[in-house]
Amino acid sequence: MERILSAKDKFLLNHPFYKDWVEGKLCKDDLAVYSAEYLYFIRDILPESWNRLGYYDVFHEEKEHAFLWEEFGKSVDYDPTNHPRTKSMQTLRRLFDDFKYDRPSLVGFVFAFEHQQPEISKSKLEGLNRWFNVDDKGKRYFEEHSKGTHEVEILEKEIMNMSDEEFVRCKDAFEMTVHTLWNLLTDIQKITSEKRKINVK
Repeated sequence: MERILSAKDKFLLNHPFYKDWVEGKLCKDDLAVYSAEYLYFIRDILPESWNRLGYYDVFHEEKEHAFLWEEFGKSVDYDPTNHPRTKSMQTLRRLFDDFKYDRPSLVGFVFAFEHQQPEISKSKLEGLNRWFNVDDKGKRYFEEHSKGTHEVEILEKEIMNMSDEEFVRCKDAFEMTVHTLWNLLTDIQKITSEKRKINVK
């Protein structure tokens, strides 16, 4: 499995936005922007990816998880109509559209997100508990995903059973998605920085 994890330098726990989250350097408005922008991925792209792969139980779970994400958004006063507005989210959508007809590529696309979920969720939950007055409903998404997910095991099994040619396509999709998820956080960070400048004025 290590062969597919070559893009570790772009894993999201290394991103300045998540580091700021853990260190208490973000404000509630930052989380509102973040939750609104990510809603499109959590509610639409991720469930549909699992649906395309034929894991219908996981598809329905992801639909339920989207409701938990919306509770997080409500807890930080997000605007659910204010998304998606970053180029990177549009790129994620294009990647999904490109990969959805090629199973190895779609597995790589989903794995890029799911593989990082447990550790990121633990980190976010620690930050929420320490720095933010978020109610229990607002934390449930991260509590659910900090325990490790069977989704990762499903995808790892698929990857282990791929031919060499399929693995190459999977790895390419994984790396493209990892970099796009990184860029998405950078875009969100730019939006929040601009909002702070406007508020200062």
